Amino acid sequence: MFAQAETATGAGSGKDVPDEVKYLGGLTQIRYVFVFPEEKDLVIAGPAEPWHVVDDQHAVGKRSGRPVMRLEDLVVAMRTVRAIGPGVFGCALDPDPNSLKAAEDVMIRLAVRSRAERMQEMTKAMGPQKVRIFGTAPDTRFAFACVAADYELKRYALGLANSPLPNLGNGQDSSRTAANKWWFCLAYDAILVAPDGNGYGLRGPRLGVKAGGFDFDPRGATEKATAFAKRMSQNIDALAAAQPLFSDLQNLADLTVVAALIDRDRLDRKAGWNTSWLFDEKSCPVTKVPVPRTAETIANYTNGSIAAGGVVIAPARTLTDTPREKDEKGVLAGPREQAGKLRQADKEGKAFVQAPPTTRPIVP
Repeated sequence: MFAQAETATGAGSGKDVPDEVKYLGGLTQIRYVFVFPEEKDLVIAGPAEPWHVVDDQHAVGKRSGRPVMRLEDLVVAMRTVRAIGPGVFGCALDPDPNSLKAAEDVMIRLAVRSRAERMQEMTKAMGPQKVRIFGTAPDTRFAFACVAADYELKRYALGLANSPLPNLGNGQDSSRTAANKWWFCLAYDAILVAPDGNGYGLRGPRLGVKAGGFDFDPRGATEKATAFAKRMSQNIDALAAAQPLFSDLQNLADLTVVAALIDRDRLDRKAGWNTSWLFDEKSCPVTKVPVPRTAETIANYTNGSIAAGGVVIAPARTLTDTPREKDEKGVLAGPREQAGKLRQADKEGKAFVQAPPTTRPIVP
């Protein structure tokens, strides 16, 4: 895969990247990873479809409307995973330490005013929240997607977003002014592994939501905040189907887990190719994308509840903590056979080969 991407990008030669490579063949999710050691190939496969380019930072499938994956996001995932090792990366929307006190003062001072007036005054009193990006490059589409999904999560938590689910509710405590933080994390079911170790099946919701104090401590959350986080986690697939910001983050989750699999299980060595060019900015430049440094504080208009947000992704830890299930029933055999046939059909040495509507592998 990366060997052909290197050729396609011209390894820093300034050549235009073909759209088929740039958008990873229209992949909207990664479900399988296969290594063919003798052929020195690696295949990443999942649902794929024709895509529509919305703008420089967004492309969506024409059938599902889901964001499609991008080569640059995969490159950033590979670099991030190598840089952080067993650590974490992500973003945080940090309120001013005095924001809760400011909210309480406004609620007392404007107790008889309209809800709209209180909300406006509260936002002004608390000022903007700082956007903090950690563990990954702060100026990529990858980082931008994390921040965008995080901010939308805050809106859901305070009941200010139009939810597609009638019973999702929100995380605000109407009895008092409260401060909570909600954040996305990785959430995968047991990873299916072929008996020979050369095939993997990714399963599960990809993302979960947690609630806690402003320092990412679950012990600091109110009961209602925790219950809301649980409902978000239970319904993440339905929410992602309706909100592209969440499905985009699901894509990044898949890319980081695959990057961690490549790194941890040395799949690049199994496939017999050198990916050192990937980690060289000159050989493989990534488009710089402006990422906001501040975000408008969101205060619920009823009681002054404050929502902080975050995305905390720990790929290596996820692989350690997520069970591996041996594929005793041969579930991976069919997809692996299909991937093998597609490899054989790739007579012209393309980086990507056309597959049936539900699956498109990436083949080096």
